[in-house]
Amino acid sequence: MEIDESTLDKSPFRCGLEIRCSMSYVSDKYRSVGGVLVNDSYLYDLQSRTSLYHSKLNDEVLMMLSLPALRLFIHIANRMESGKDWVRVNREYFMKLSGVRSVNTFKGAVRELVRYCIISPSHYDLVFWVNPNFMFSGDRVRAFRGNVVVVSERSV
Repeated sequence: MEIDESTLDKSPFRCGLEIRCSMSYVSDKYRSVGGVLVNDSYLYDLQSRTSLYHSKLNDEVLMMLSLPALRLFIHIANRMESGKDWVRVNREYFMKLSGVRSVNTFKGAVRELVRYCIISPSHYDLVFWVNPNFMFSGDRVRAFRGNVVVVSERSV
């Protein structure tokens, strides 16, 4: 069924939506607004975020995860720092938030994410490498320049 977006009402989540931003000005770039030259400016969202990447394989893997592993995946996504492909997991905090009562259940969730190549253990306790094919906080192109493969080009 085709969805005609013009018939959709506004999302109920827009009511009261407030996106806190910072304004940055570029001192050497100007544009004309109503015949007046003003500094170019850019808005930056102040809230941290992690991007989840779409692929058929990712979808299939995520649908196979148990509930504790899926919750750990979300927990990791919410705690990633910009530009880093590793994360430290606070086991006690995760277990409290998720309702996981057993350390063995936590360890099973970790093993599952490792088995599906979503995370990989580091030599530090509870510090894991995160597969940037699944999620990353920041700009993957900037962080992994040596891994960039251009598959199409266009002029803007």
